[in-house]
Amino acid sequence: MRRVLILAVVFAMLTVGNASTAQADRIKLARELAEFAIKKFSGAAAREGVEMLAKRIASTAARHGDDVFHAVRRVGPKALTLGDDAAEHAPKVFRFLTRHGDDAAAILARKQGMKLFTRFGDEAGDILVRHPGAAEPLLENFGSPALKALGSITARNGRRAAMLAESEIGRLGKTAEILAVIAKFGDKGCDFIWSNRGALAVGTTLAAFLANPEAFINGGASLAKAAVEGGAKVSESIPRNTVAPVARSFTEQVARNVPWVTLGVLSTLGFLALFLLRVRGSGPSAEQGRLGWSFRRHTQARLALPMAV
Repeated sequence: MRRVLILAVVFAMLTVGNASTAQADRIKLARELAEFAIKKFSGAAAREGVEMLAKRIASTAARHGDDVFHAVRRVGPKALTLGDDAAEHAPKVFRFLTRHGDDAAAILARKQGMKLFTRFGDEAGDILVRHPGAAEPLLENFGSPALKALGSITARNGRRAAMLAESEIGRLGKTAEILAVIAKFGDKGCDFIWSNRGALAVGTTLAAFLANPEAFINGGASLAKAAVEGGAKVSESIPRNTVAPVARSFTEQVARNVPWVTLGVLSTLGFLALFLLRVRGSGPSAEQGRLGWSFRRHTQARLALPMAV
C-alpha cells in the first residue's frame, strides 16, 4: 500500500512538472508571437503591447489548442477576436483561419459569413472561400443541397448557379432540385443547365428534365421534343367539357358588352364617306361632261356632219 502511494505521488509530481513545462513553453511561444504580430500587423496589436497580447494568446491557446498560434501568425490579433465571437465554435474558427488566412478572416468578419460557417462547419468554410459572393445566398436559402452542389463545381459555375437561382428557373420553385442535379453531375451538369436555361424556364420542359436529367446531359435527349410532348400532355389533361362552356361564356360576354347600335351607325357613315371619296376621285366631273358634249355638237354642226347619238 505504501509503495502504491509513493508511486502515485511520483506520478503526480511528474505530471505537474510536465504541465508546468508545457505552460512555460506556451507562454514563451506566446510572447515571441506577440512580438512578431506587433511588428507585422502594428495597429491594435501595437496599442495592446507585448505583455498583454502575449497573455491573451497564451490563455486562448490553453483553452482551444495550438491552432491559436497558427491563426494569429496568419492574420494577427484579430484571430483572437474572431475566436471569441464564435464562442463554442472557436476551435473550428482557428482551424479555418490557419488554412485560409485573410480570406477566412474576411468571411468571418461578416455576420452572415460567421453564421453560415458555424452552422455548416469546415466544409462550408472551404465553399465560402472558393465561391466568394455566390455561396452565401445559396447556403442561406438552400442549405445542404447548395453545399453539395458548390462542392462539385468551379468558381465560374458557382456564380452561374447563383444566377440561376435568381432567374426564371428559380422562380419556378425548383432550385433545390436543380442544385441536386448539379451536385450529381458537377460542372458538366451545370454547363448544360446554363446553356439551356431559356428552354428550362418553361415548366413542362423543366419537369421532363428533372425527371431524368442524365438522358439530357449524357444521353443526348432533346429538350425541344420534351417541350412539345409536355405541351401535348397538358392539352390532353384539360377536360373537353370545360372548353365549350368557357368559349360560350366569352361569346355571351362580348354580345352583352359590345355597343352594336353605335358600331352600326359608325359603319354606315364610314361606307358613305368611302363612296363619296371614290366618286370624286374617279373620272371627269358632271360639269366637265356637259361642256364636252356642247363642244362636240357645235363642231359637228359647223362641219355639217351627222351627229351620232
